[in-house]
Amino acid sequence: MVLPALCGLVIVLYVAGYIVGKFIDLRTLRLEADTVVEAIQNYIEDHLGPDLTFKYAEHPPSNPRTIAIPGANTLHADLRSVLVLAPDGDVAVPSSPHRGGFDFLSHTDHGTFERAVRSGTLQYLRVDPDQSGAFRTVFYVPVMSVGKLAGVIRMDIDQTRDARLLQSAVWSRRIVYVTLGALGLSIMIFVFWRFIRERRFAEDEARFLAMHDVLTGLPNRAQFKQRLNRALETARRDGTSVAVICIDVDNFKDINDTLGHPIGDRILKTTAERILAMSGPSSTVARLSGDEFAVLIEGISDVAALRGTAQRMLRNTSIVNEIDGQELVCSISLGISIAPADGNDVDTLIKNADVALYRAKSEGRNTIRFFTADMDREFRRRRQTEDELRRDLGTDRFKVYYQPQFDLRTGSLTGYEALARWTSPALGPVSPEVFIPAAEACGLIAPLSEWILTKACRTATEWPEPVKLAVNLSAAQFRTGDVADMIERILRWTALPPDRLEIEITETALLRNTETARSALTRLRDIGVSIALDDFGTGYSSLSYLSRFPIDKIKIDRSFVQQLTADRNTSAIVQAIVGLGKALDLEIIAEGVETHDQVAQLRAIGCHRVQGYLFGRPQETVGFPIPDVVRRQQALDRASA
Repeated sequence: MVLPALCGLVIVLYVAGYIVGKFIDLRTLRLEADTVVEAIQNYIEDHLGPDLTFKYAEHPPSNPRTIAIPGANTLHADLRSVLVLAPDGDVAVPSSPHRGGFDFLSHTDHGTFERAVRSGTLQYLRVDPDQSGAFRTVFYVPVMSVGKLAGVIRMDIDQTRDARLLQSAVWSRRIVYVTLGALGLSIMIFVFWRFIRERRFAEDEARFLAMHDVLTGLPNRAQFKQRLNRALETARRDGTSVAVICIDVDNFKDINDTLGHPIGDRILKTTAERILAMSGPSSTVARLSGDEFAVLIEGISDVAALRGTAQRMLRNTSIVNEIDGQELVCSISLGISIAPADGNDVDTLIKNADVALYRAKSEGRNTIRFFTADMDREFRRRRQTEDELRRDLGTDRFKVYYQPQFDLRTGSLTGYEALARWTSPALGPVSPEVFIPAAEACGLIAPLSEWILTKACRTATEWPEPVKLAVNLSAAQFRTGDVADMIERILRWTALPPDRLEIEITETALLRNTETARSALTRLRDIGVSIALDDFGTGYSSLSYLSRFPIDKIKIDRSFVQQLTADRNTSAIVQAIVGLGKALDLEIIAEGVETHDQVAQLRAIGCHRVQGYLFGRPQETVGFPIPDVVRRQQALDRASA
């Protein structure tokens, strides 16, 4: 395309240069001839005009008489001949003729001669090269004498030399024109080529980005679905199986929140490289979303071989990553579905692998789970729970119940713990152990906790006694960093004194959001809010939490209390917790107390603050009577004293 266009432009420029050059040649030669003619005309008029009386002649004379013009041949070196015609047949010529002698009028010249005579103006006969290659210009110049036409001068000027010089100049111009034109066209073609190239590059890049992940370069969800669809068609035709493995990086959000997104991106790249290395050459590895990858394996003939591949991925990916001098261990969880047993279309197969992945993460992470039918039922129940939760949030289907807390030494009521209860029209009563994780998973924990805290604080302001109100906060709420703002806003709006509010958090909140949690808890404690560490000893327990965070109270988990009287080791653990709390000047409260033997054991250990069904079940409305069990303990204390 470029070469034909360039050749066409060269031809056009050459033709245009030729036409323009020809015009310039003729114009230049005529201007030069005009100068010669004017000089001779002036010479004749100055020297011969008064002595000549010419009359108009219809035809040139057949036998002209010669009249010499002295020095006329010196007027111009290229003057070929000068012929002056007079009515009486006289002819004036240079005194020393040169370059071919005299020229007389021919029959073809006569018409031009007559036009010069009648108009009294200069007439050209021809301006072009003759057959010999000489360039001649012929003029008929009227000569005026005493205001009248005296005769006509015919001049023949040889301009061959000047024409050749002009031709050389014109050829030079033509070459320049063609060169500049070719250069201009080349620039335009180059610019156009660059434009087309950049446009194609942008289109290729757009197509690549539409089908690939930017960070890892792996196929994205759209391309993975296309390849999975083709693999399913091949499997149906050949009678083979196809497996989809969904992979998720465990606790990746915590890594992003604590170490930053650049570190998180590098972990994702490393994970993608290791998964790709462990996959076969015919496998497709894709990144579906943030920290979720998928592997397509075709031609499955043995589930055991598939399990071995998944275990190699798990083993080789869950190793130490050294990034910027930090050693990080990032494990993965895998969920696997196999076609056609677990689904025969793209969406179903991916969904079931994702369901199996969810089961793997809920059962401790860093493990592998194959899809089963009961997983699908559980997944549907979870989705229904989330849907119903969205529908009922903020309605009267959610209630806040209050469970009392007592001090066994004084028999006094020390506070109430606010507990959320939900009764769904479709699901019936839903346990907090079910809907709290569901709210965390679907992003509703923040509005749910705010509603519970607002409702409880407003209710606490109506109690006749200024006892403590304990409210649980989810670990997920500390990820955003605005939990302190929310609590301060609710306290101002409900007018509950901050020293009456106690926030209960789990060890998970401290582990996953260390700096954010410490900043928020310190801020709350500065305004008078108490902080209780809930379920102590059941999670990632670390004694450093008790010194690094502003903790006021430790709550002994119900699992320890229920085993207190049956297991000596559990009793020793509870005794150690109580001793630790006293050494750190922290309050200790045991939850889940349900029997008198548990009360006696706790008193013997030194734990006097209790909460449980033995002292009062959670109720929507609160009362302030002292339970019989507390009165009985007080009576035993008085009797022993």
